[in-house]
Amino acid sequence: MVTRATLADVSLAKLLDVAIGSALVDVMRIGYDKKGRPFEFQILRGPSDRFHTHVTIRG
Repeated sequence: MVTRATLADVSLAKLLDVAIGSALVDVMRIGYDKKGRPFEFQILRGPSDRFHTHVTIRG
């Protein structure tokens, strides 16, 4: 998982109902199966006050 900060462009600002240039959390996540093959890909973006992450990893 990669987490970083980014700014809302015109289209994201409209979709998220925030001001253009607002700070956003940007997360890219790839899930892999037991054989190392990717099976899930997500890109998540949102303002930090609406963004919560809980991660549980089980072997």
